[in-house]
Amino acid sequence: MTLKRTTVLALTFLITGTLFLPVLWAETPGSGPPSTVRQLEDELTGIERELTGLEREIDELLEDLIDPKTTSLSIFFSSQNIRGQVPVSIQVRLEDKLLASKDLDETDRLVLIRGGAIEIYSGIAEAVSHNLAVECFLTSGDGSGEVTSTGQTVFKFDTRRSAANFLEITLSQDPEKKPASFKVSARHWSREP
Repeated sequence: MTLKRTTVLALTFLITGTLFLPVLWAETPGSGPPSTVRQLEDELTGIERELTGLEREIDELLEDLIDPKTTSLSIFFSSQNIRGQVPVSIQVRLEDKLLASKDLDETDRLVLIRGGAIEIYSGIAEAVSHNLAVECFLTSGDGSGEVTSTGQTVFKFDTRRSAANFLEITLSQDPEKKPASFKVSARHWSREP
C-alpha cells in the first residue's frame, strides 16, 4: 500500500510541477529586457501615428464627398445652319488659360454637318463661377483657304457640385447680320447625383 501511495504522490508532484513550473518562471510584464519593451513601445507609437494619418485622410475624403471642391466638366461643340463657311478649329479658354484647342478633321466636320456634336474637352474643374472664352475659326467653302475668326465670345457659367457638368457650344449664322457673320452660344446643364 505504501508503494502505491508513494507512486501516486510522485506522479502527482511530477504532473503538478510540469503544469505549474512554467507559470512560476514566466516573465511578468516589464520584467523583460529593456530593449524588447522599448522596441514594442516604438512600434506601437508608429502604428498610432499611421492611424492618425489615415483618420485625417478619411476625414478629407469624406469632406470632399459631402462638399466637393471639384466636379467633372465636358464641353461639346455643334453647329447649326452654316452655309458658305466650313469650321476649321475651335479654341476654348477657361479664365484666360487655354483649356482646349481642336483642329477639326473631315470626320468632325461631317458630324457637325449632320447635326451632331463633338466632344472637345473632358476633365475636372473647380466647382465655382467661371469665365469661358470661345473662338471658332472658319474657312470659306469656295476653296480659297482664307481663315476667318468669329472673335472671342465670353460666357459666364457656374459649375454645379453635381455628378457631371456639360457645356454645349453652338456655332450658327447670325440671322440679324450679313450671311458671313456668325454667333457662338453656349448652353450649360448638369446631371445631379
